[in-house]
Formats: sequence, structure tokens, C-alpha cells
Amino acid sequence: MTDAETGATGRAPAATEAFRAARDLLLRHREDHDAARAAFRRPRPEYFNWVLDRFDIIARGNDRTALHIVEEDGRETPLLGPADLTDRIDRGRARHVVVRAADTDKFASVPGDCTRIAVGGARPGRLPYEEAYDGPDTFLPGGPTRADDTLMFYFTSGTTARPTLVEHTHASYPVGHLATMYGIGLRPGDVHLNISSPGWAKHAWSHLFAPWNAEATVFIHNYTRFDAARLMTEMDRAQVTSFCAPPTVWRMLIQADLSALRHPPREIVAAGEPLNPEIIEQVRQSWGVTIRDGFGQTETAVQVANTPDQTVKPGSMGRPTPGFDVVLLDPVSGAPADEGELALDLRTQPVGLMTGYHGDPVRTAEAMAGGYYRTGDIGSRDKDGRITYIGRADDVFKASESGGIPFQMRLTA
Repeated sequence: MTDAETGATGRAPAATEAFRAARDLLLRHREDHDAARAAFRRPRPEYFNWVLDRFDIIARGNDRTALHIVEEDGRETPLLGPADLTDRIDRGRARHVVVRAADTDKFASVPGDCTRIAVGGARPGRLPYEEAYDGPDTFLPGGPTRADDTLMFYFTSGTTARPTLVEHTHASYPVGHLATMYGIGLRPGDVHLNISSPGWAKHAWSHLFAPWNAEATVFIHNYTRFDAARLMTEMDRAQVTSFCAPPTVWRMLIQADLSALRHPPREIVAAGEPLNPEIIEQVRQSWGVTIRDGFGQTETAVQVANTPDQTVKPGSMGRPTPGFDVVLLDPVSGAPADEGELALDLRTQPVGLMTGYHGDPVRTAEAMAGGYYRTGDIGSRDKDGRITYIGRADDVFKASESGGIPFQMRLTA
């Protein structure tokens, strides 16, 4: 226990100690997947607030860099229009909206009496975020935070209907993403770069919880147009040690001169969908590092991953991460099998699982039916326990009925 992690009494809160112990166990077994899964027990405090019981405590008296942002001139317009924003504010029951000053016009026709805050300049009818720096530098909570209190909502992408609203607690994402920290292979003192837009759950995974759980620096390179050479220059300058990017970025990177990166990261990870073996091999030849991927959803943390100790099998997502008991359910019998729908056994109460779909008890009940959380994704498991992704259940079943093969393969993250 470091001095920064103890309070005035010289002792950290029990929730902090339990969280730290679980985190340290994963770091000790960082390259021993079997030992990590066998020994890991998720902390389950009755009261837990990640900011107060974890982040603020490790930040006290700590001068190491937590967040490093490299800006670029220019602006980009958000993907959501006024109708989408109205829907999200209404169903999410948002009472405060924080938006870049350049994008406040997007909210001009959005109804509601929520507090509106502009970042990066004053705007009529908006509170300037910069005024927050004039406030007191201490925070006194009004009371304890229950670990099962709601922390955040995330909208999933809707393909056939409007997006669903995933509800996470003060435990499910902050504590659950210990598994994401483990899957990426993060260590204290690392500099982590994750390329993901703020609207995606993956942004919270790898810009917030996983790196700061590990006490790593979060590095952000803002750009309006992707430039592989510029990105690698900034990665070298910031001494990035771990890098996570979606396949679209990896495809653009290999079009550039990968040798321009003089100091490749120790850990490199892909998320979003499977990568072609050719991309993995080209990066390995240039950087001497193997891209690892895994599987998770907005509804969970990383359930399956090729962790740093594992030999990567082409096409495989790896093995279940510590704290997640993943089973494959036969689509006909519903029994565990070597091929079927990826599901989490609810008897072990996985902490990294959502509370449910907010305001949609029917869909929540469907997803949690039969004592399992059902992901809707199909996979197969080999004799070594590695899981290979096949496709979305609907796509597989439709293809089976028509005698074809799934046209779509994706990982949700």
C-alpha cells in the first residue's frame, strides 16, 4: 500500500483495499492465465465509488501523468442529430449535458430543462465549463455510494430497432474492467493509447477504467483526419507502451511505413471485429509484436481474450478472462457444448455484467433466461479452451436455414 493510497488515518477504506488486492493479484499473474483465473475473486463491497475509493486515493500526492492529450487544430461534427439526441436525453433521463462549444447548435432544438455546459468557449445560454476551475478543490460526498447504484448508461447500436439502453453500476464497469486491464496486459507506469470515439463503450473501457485501474497514463491524440505517419510520430514522442485500435485503423496503418515507429508498444490489441491474418503478420514483421484480440460487449467487460501469456491461435479470441465463466450453449438443446451461443453463467454472479436494459424488462428477461446471460454471438471452443468467433446468432441461423454461410462476422465492444 503506497502513501498515496492511505488517508489521514494511515489506512485506506476497506473497498479500496479489496479493489487493490484484486488488481495486484492480476498483475502478479499477468503472464499466467490459469493461475489468475484460479486465484481471482472479484471484490464485492456493499459500498463503492470508483472515483472516491480508488482514483482520488491513488492521485493523492501522486505527480505521475494520468492524462496526456495532444491536440490538433480543426473540428469534427458529432454523428448524432437532434432527433437522436432528444431520444437519448429523454430515455436516459439526462439532467446535465456537456458538449463542445462548437457543437452546441446541435442541441438548439432539443427540448428539456437539463443543465447545459459548453467546453472550449462561451456560448449563449450555456454554462462555461472553465468556471469549474474557480470552484473548491475538495469534494464532500452527500453520503455513501452503494456498489449496485447506477453509474452510467450506454446506448447500443440498433440495427432493426432503436438502440437499447444498457445500465451499469458502480461495480459492474469499474470493477469489471479489471478483466479488461488483464486482457490488454496493462501495468503501472504504462502509457496507453486507445483509438475509440467517446460515444462507444470501448472508450470507457480503455480511456478510463482499464488504464487507471492499472495506474497507467492515458494518452490521447486528437485528429480530424487519420494520418498514420503523424500518429506513429506522436506514439514515439509519448513513449506509448500499449496500443488498442479497431480493424479500420489497423488497415490504414499497414498502408503506411510501419518501420517509422521506432519504439513499438509492448502490447497491441484489436477490438471490434476479427482481423485478417495478413494484417497481423505484417505488423508482426514490422514491429515484432503480435496483435491480440478478444471479445466483449457494451453489456460486459472483456469476457474472452488472448492475454499476454497465451500463444495466439489464428482466428481465436482466446480464453475466458478472470472473473467470467463463459459457456457455449447448444442452440437446440440449450445445454453447454463445444459450439454454440456464448453465455455467462449467472450462478457465479459476474461483476462485469450490466444490470439490464434500462426500461426494457422484457428484453432483459430474454437476455438473462435460464440462468445465463446470452450474448447473441456464436462461437466454438477447441481442446485447449480457446474460443473462436463464428457470427451473430441471427446470421448463423439464417445462413443455416438457407444452406449458406454468415455474411457478417463481428465482435461487439
